Amino acid sequence: MGNTENKQTALMSPGRSCPIHYRYKAQDIAASPASPATVLYVVGGLYGNTEALTSILALIQKETSPVTLCFNGDFNWFNIDSEAFGLINWAVLQHDVLRGNVETEISDVSSEGDCGCAYPAWVDTGVVERSNLIINRLKRTASGYPDIAEAFRSMPMYLRYQVGEHRIAVVHGDCESLSGWALAQEAIDDPAQQRQIEQWSEQTGCRVIASTHTCLPYLYQSKTVQVINNGAAGMPNFRNTHYGCISRIATEPRPATIDSLYGSQDGGLFIDAVPVHYRQPQWLQAFERQWPPGSPAYLSYYERLLGNLAYELKDAQRLS
Repeated sequence: MGNTENKQTALMSPGRSCPIHYRYKAQDIAASPASPATVLYVVGGLYGNTEALTSILALIQKETSPVTLCFNGDFNWFNIDSEAFGLINWAVLQHDVLRGNVETEISDVSSEGDCGCAYPAWVDTGVVERSNLIINRLKRTASGYPDIAEAFRSMPMYLRYQVGEHRIAVVHGDCESLSGWALAQEAIDDPAQQRQIEQWSEQTGCRVIASTHTCLPYLYQSKTVQVINNGAAGMPNFRNTHYGCISRIATEPRPATIDSLYGSQDGGLFIDAVPVHYRQPQWLQAFERQWPPGSPAYLSYYERLLGNLAYELKDAQRLS
């Protein structure tokens, strides 16, 4: 078998392939209703971090206007403890929500083998294999919550909002796939990808696209479109930090009591990457109770939970 065939076979393996039912068109997003919002919080990649959830709910109380809270997928991952699983999901279901690949996969507790991440070739095979093990363990927990699994199956794959005069597309992956990587920070500097984003903006009728799936945050700006990827709400995103990140999109500036890592102001629209400061020691204890040393999640994520990753804050602001 040649190198090309080997690569194609690898990309069709569990954890790397993108299921057909994950697909949609940018025009489908355009056809969805646009819900009004004054202050929109986009929370992706909570990953079962109960401490981060508590901090996000506290942030809402600091706003002076009503907040629309949208969880755009993968709010489950590390929460294999039954109590933590219930706590995360019953809280999330009180708000706007779309499903990520994690929720999609654990909604079917009868199958095994694929995390639905659609990892690209640059992601190490060990990470892919461990993600498949994590999803199968999480499915065992989800099997005890049939009502929540049913709620996952009815969740949309994208949402659209009207914030002031601007329309916002909220996706988990990208504008064509639930687990797409076209809005990853690794792809955003590619001129061909930037042209694709301009096309998606036109096709969706949205000035802003908010995503999360690819785990590292950034704000991309051109003359006609902005993309904000919050990375992970429930994990550190930058070197030597211990906070998560969410996206704030609003018609008014953030209160002085809410921090911003970076952001933009354009046409009456305020966009900020807001840090989620959570109780790190308590979260690490909860994580290790569920995923002790040597377990799949520990091997894949523990160093990141300590802030040991290469990505830096200065890398997150991208201009076309």
